[in-house]
Amino acid sequence: MEDKFIHYDSDKKRQLFIRLSGELIHNDYIKLTEAESLREKYRGFHRARKHLNSILEGLDNLEKLLKPLEVEYPGSR
Repeated sequence: MEDKFIHYDSDKKRQLFIRLSGELIHNDYIKLTEAESLREKYRGFHRARKHLNSILEGLDNLEKLLKPLEVEYPGSR
């Protein structure tokens, strides 16, 4: 069994057990481990944070555009 090589294909969530000669011994779909699950959650949070940052940047730009349109009324301060 020394010639067994285990390759993990993260895109398809499976393990490939391959001999060094290149012969495929076993192809097994596996569940995500805890670390991989946390990594996937982090990727989701990272994407959400990027979207939130772009929304906040858009609001800042909108505020800058509207600033010159502000009208001061007597007693508004």
